This record gives sequence, structure tokens and C-alpha cells, in this order.
Amino acid sequence: MSRKDNFLTVANSFLGKIPLPKEQLDKEKKFINTAADNAGFQTETDAQLASRFKHYVTTVMATANRLMDDSDKWDAVTLRELTTQYQNEALQQFATLQSKEA
Repeated sequence: MSRKDNFLTVANSFLGKIPLPKEQLDKEKKFINTAADNAGFQTETDAQLASRFKHYVTTVMATANRLMDDSDKWDAVTLRELTTQYQNEALQQFATLQSKEA
């Protein structure tokens, strides 16, 4: 798989783990496909891509929490822990997929 395919695999895997309404999930999938098609994406360093993953996970987690019913929302500690967990999982999964390319 290509770098783009690996990015999309990781991003879609992450999106499958969090509770998003279908409309928001569709928006997020469109966003990641647009990002992956961006010409600059292919020239990003691994550090830049890691930063992109971290920022994206943080943003989507905040959005998911905002869209949840009040009774289902994560508290600040849980949100921070889940965000860190999903960031680390995304980075590890991407690194694993990329290493198979080498």
C-alpha cells in the first residue's frame, strides 16, 4: 500500500472507534480523503505527518465530545486519556504499515 493508502487506513480505523453521528462521520471521511489527495501530503516528512495525526485526533475527539448527549460526554480526564491513546495508536499503526513498505 502507498503512503496515502496507509494514511487513509489509519484515519478510517480511528474514525471507527469514536461515536460520531453519520453526518459528521461523512464530513470527516471527506476531509481525510481531501487531505490525502493534497499534493503537499506526499512531500510531508514523517514528523509533519505525525503532527497532522495528533492534531486531527485531538480535533475530532473534541468534536465527538461536543456532539454527544450531555449524559454521554467524556469528562476532561477521560477525553485527554482517550485522545492520547488514539494518537499513539494511530502513530503506531501508521509506522507499522509504513515499515511493511520498506
